[in-house]
Formats: sequence, structure tokens, C-alpha cells
Amino acid sequence: ASAVIEKDLAAGLLAKEVDADVLLILTDVPNVYVNFGKEDQKALETLSVQEAEELMAEGQFEAATMLPKIEASIDFINAGKGRHAIITSMDMAKDALAGRGGTTIA
Repeated sequence: ASAVIEKDLAAGLLAKEVDADVLLILTDVPNVYVNFGKEDQKALETLSVQEAEELMAEGQFEAATMLPKIEASIDFINAGKGRHAIITSMDMAKDALAGRGGTTIA
């Protein structure tokens, strides 16, 4: 039998289980974007859970790329108080943890 393990959702579950305050998801882009790959693409620095859910409903995030990261972030945040998630690239990870880059969802 074959199975697919979604790494972003697994990371979110692990972060919930260890009661982490921050879920850091690394990807190949420095931010989450709306209209990704289009002329009017825009990097997002912060998102509320509600804004992220609205953008998901609009179809802003592709199923095989950013959508699982957003879903994992929302699930993690909703599972405890004071949590937030950061989505960014490896190059920006240190700055993003210091609040100077990436996309923070809270």
C-alpha cells in the first residue's frame, strides 16, 4: 500500500503535540503571496487566521504548494493560545523569527 504524508500538516501536528509557541514552515519563497506568479502578485507580511481562511476560500493558494502550509498554520494556531506561524524561505528564517521577514499568521 502506498501513502502520502503531507510534511506541512505533519509538522503542524508535531508542533501542537510539543505545545510549541511558533510553527516555522520553510519553503522556497520568502513570503506568502496573493496572485502568486501574476503581474500584480503581492507579498504578505502578516495575516490573521480569518484573512488566511478568506484567501483560501478565494483559491489564492495552490493545493500542491502553499495551501497545505496555510492549513497547517491555521490548525496549529487554533489549537492553543498565543501561537503564531511563520512561512518563509531558509535564507530568511532567522530574520523572520525576529519579526523582520516572512509571513506571520496569528
